[in-house]
Amino acid sequence: MARWKITSSRQAGEEGAIARGRTPLASACAAAWEAVLALPDGFLGDPVWWAFGWVGLLADIALGLMFPAALSGSVLHGAAQWLSCVLWQPVLEEVVFRWMLQGELLRTGWGSKRIGQISAANLLCSLGFTAMHFAHHPPLWAASVFVPSLIFGWLRERYDGVGAPIGMHVLYNLEFFTVAALFIA
Repeated sequence: MARWKITSSRQAGEEGAIARGRTPLASACAAAWEAVLALPDGFLGDPVWWAFGWVGLLADIALGLMFPAALSGSVLHGAAQWLSCVLWQPVLEEVVFRWMLQGELLRTGWGSKRIGQISAANLLCSLGFTAMHFAHHPPLWAASVFVPSLIFGWLRERYDGVGAPIGMHVLYNLEFFTVAALFIA
């Protein structure tokens, strides 16, 4: 059985917050908790992070203007749905795709190869992330997560952890579901 640990640039060379011997599920839960509590230093002051946030909002507005009918199933009702779609799902998806999968793939020789700013690990994880969305969402919506997924992967590599991509994913989902509610209302 695989054993996982999480480290950040601040912990380089030290044992991560997740002790060896835990199951991958327990490790993933602990990693999500640590990522939310120990966000990377300075990412909120990074103009690139905020530029990605604004681009996401503008893209959501453009999608709403071009395809308002596609948003009809995207209105959330109740606090439980909001918490699930805006907080819990982004945290879980980033822990699985960015921390576990992309992190492991980056350790391989081919996973760290790059096409410009995009690593092979990021590209492969983004393809998987997008494929997963086809299982539960309309095709346009599912396909539209590919570019944000590349951004989440790039942020994971830029900050050497999953805190920044979790923050961006939460922001993107918050923007998307808010725009959907405004266009449908």
